[in-house]
Amino acid sequence: MRTARKLPAKPEKILVIDLAMIGDLLCATPALAALRAAYPSASISLMASDSSASILKYVPEIDEFFAIKKQAVFRSLVEFVAAVRMLAERKFGVVFLFHNSIGSALLARFAGIRHRVGYATELRGTLLTFPVALPLEKMHLVEQRLNLLRKVGLSAELQPPRLSVDKEKALEIIARLLPDLNRDKPVLGVAVGSTWQTKIWPSGKIKAFLEKLPVGSCSVVLLGGPGEEYLTEGLNIISVPVHNLVGKTTLDELTNMIAGCDVLVTPDNGPMHIAESLNKPVIALFGPTDPKLSGMLHEHGVHIQADTPCLCCLEKKCTYNKFCMDLIDEEAVCSKVLEMLKEKGR
Repeated sequence: MRTARKLPAKPEKILVIDLAMIGDLLCATPALAALRAAYPSASISLMASDSSASILKYVPEIDEFFAIKKQAVFRSLVEFVAAVRMLAERKFGVVFLFHNSIGSALLARFAGIRHRVGYATELRGTLLTFPVALPLEKMHLVEQRLNLLRKVGLSAELQPPRLSVDKEKALEIIARLLPDLNRDKPVLGVAVGSTWQTKIWPSGKIKAFLEKLPVGSCSVVLLGGPGEEYLTEGLNIISVPVHNLVGKTTLDELTNMIAGCDVLVTPDNGPMHIAESLNKPVIALFGPTDPKLSGMLHEHGVHIQADTPCLCCLEKKCTYNKFCMDLIDEEAVCSKVLEMLKEKGR
């Protein structure tokens, strides 16, 4: 794969484009740390989708971020031209395209950014000055971004995603969201939803899991986004207090709420990646997706899967007679939660 020229030794202004959802976007933070280490004096900006961008306020390696409405930009010529002008006015010298779409490459090309680094997918190789062949072997989302940097000569060591949240401010936000939360008890976060229906742990299984928690052992906070409220029906139980924040938080509030949890139980979703980035103990429940490709890398993460031959099928609809997420044992999840709380002295 050709490269047109060498990257400048000391670029003044670097752009990163990553228009992915929250989880994938957080998987870019180790690469952002590597860029900061390689170019300590450069100004680093990141363009993200408006649905995910606000999480970037907790990424110290970047100097600024800005959001675009991805669907609008790539469906409207007016919006596309406006985005191109915005980039052109900032006069970036180098762009790293972590988002593997032809649209992001077109933005960089028409904005006149001289050095354009990205994977040569979707026939976009001619739009790049540093086209890198997409690896044939499957690799973790974090590793995929780091690999792109290595291919253009940058040092990029594998590490977990990281976010930096102010603990005192997090406590203030939590107190506003849940003024009656008993902070003397451990706080167990339970994220209920995901982007695919097949990733979700059924509500009946969540209820069975909650009912196994010892009486008074912790406070439970249900977490999720708008449209996931139906997943919390019937989850009010008597053994432990349950606080329902599903559909009631912004991304900023969700991040700070997770920062205040002692343990998080979650399927493969954005909250899982947020919790990992905050170095929180996480029990992640996997079925159709592969934890080796999109799971956690930090030492406080545990992946639980059922024993079924159809795991990691990547299907958004299940046609198998035994749904993998329904086979995850609530007793095993409960035991792991209590083990993690004990390790934390809670």
